[in-house]
Amino acid sequence: MDFLIKARLNSKVVIASVDGEWNKATFLLMRKKVINLLKNINARHLLLDVRHLKGKVSTMDFLKIAASGAFEVKLAAVYSENTNIEETVKFSRAEALNRGRLVKVFNDVAEAKEWLNFPELEYE
Repeated sequence: MDFLIKARLNSKVVIASVDGEWNKATFLLMRKKVINLLKNINARHLLLDVRHLKGKVSTMDFLKIAASGAFEVKLAAVYSENTNIEETVKFSRAEALNRGRLVKVFNDVAEAKEWLNFPELEYE
């Protein structure tokens, strides 16, 4: 599993995308780096793109990223029906909301950017 993390400093947005076969250790490393970056640049928005993730994804591990971080961070998770993790993502969203987090799940990047209030954000 590969991941890429980008930050848009002027808009305080972090973009994290994953590609390839699910790997718990790599996903948790990405989570740690995302949280550190959110804190370091005082970002309030996270776009998590898991459209190209393959394999069985642990609900609890996915929940860790959805429910972690500051309460002020607005997280938009984008998945594809081909990733076969719709139920995992939706469960994680429900749990994160129960914990007071601002999380929404999308299967369209444009809708996710709009919800984050950054429709002009340069990201596919």
